[in-house]
Amino acid sequence: MISIVIAARNDNYGGDFLERLQSFVNMLVPQLDVYAPDSELVIVEWNPPQGRSRLAEAIRWHEAARRISVRIIEVSNDLHSCLPNSKRMPMFEYFAKNVGIRRTRGDFVLVTNPDILFTAPLIRILGRFPFSAQCFYRIDRYDTTNRIRVNARERNTLIAAKMGIHTVHCIQRTSDTPGSQSIGTWRRLWGLCTDRWPGSHHFVQGGARKTPLIDFGNVLGYYWGLHTNASGDFILASRRSWLEIRGFAEFPDTFTHLDGYCCYQFKAAGLRQMLFVPPYMILHRDHTRADQQTRPRRGVREWQEDLKSIMTGALGPVINGPDWGFGSECLRETVP
Repeated sequence: MISIVIAARNDNYGGDFLERLQSFVNMLVPQLDVYAPDSELVIVEWNPPQGRSRLAEAIRWHEAARRISVRIIEVSNDLHSCLPNSKRMPMFEYFAKNVGIRRTRGDFVLVTNPDILFTAPLIRILGRFPFSAQCFYRIDRYDTTNRIRVNARERNTLIAAKMGIHTVHCIQRTSDTPGSQSIGTWRRLWGLCTDRWPGSHHFVQGGARKTPLIDFGNVLGYYWGLHTNASGDFILASRRSWLEIRGFAEFPDTFTHLDGYCCYQFKAAGLRQMLFVPPYMILHRDHTRADQQTRPRRGVREWQEDLKSIMTGALGPVINGPDWGFGSECLRETVP
């Protein structure tokens, strides 16, 4: 059984947030119902804004999804207010994701975001692939500019999203090379015709593979060859491994780089890095990030020092305390 965890609140984050969340639900829930019927979708609704509908009422849920479980776990304003910087950060994303991880029921847990679309091959394989508890699984993120029609069919939605692909976020090979690559018109047309896209797999001898996964355990590169780029949008590991490292780092003084910590924690815990390759893809819908400008940040240099500490054992693989994810709290749960 696989559990998929996202964090959300009805605050119009990035503009048209409910539309993006509705598209996420419209695509994912019917796919899971067909290809992974014993799965669950766990939505952590963090600090719900006053005067706005709860997500259970704001989103249209699928009657066809009869076999999978959808659970909404609420973290109240009172609990949110107990954390430092709560007035500057209305959403502690990785605290919220930890709440979901800790309360999942699946053998494997995939943490992602509500502005992500999964290609059909990826969803199909999530329901049947024999994932290993000795590995953690990553994927490149492809950004798209296209506006997605909420009620469009699955195939039309994915075609429209791929037609707008402009950037891929992949592994950073050296300190001088960026982790993100632009995809121009002709390269995008080639991808649409062949379903072959540039990405991290090109750094491995032989390029794209016929198999859905390639072993990235021995890949050399910046940051010890670990693929941390956009890891908050897709990281999959066994529930036991998530519990072992106690989830994402719960630092209330920043919202930056927190998704990358767990990759190093998994590595320090002895897990091997695996990477999905196209056509097993995730597509990210562009949105504004203007509201992040007022939130506290952590510098890259401090983050890099923390990563060194994790790899040497001075910090981790366990960072959080035993009450991570509000483990001692009894939280309200809704089944829409």
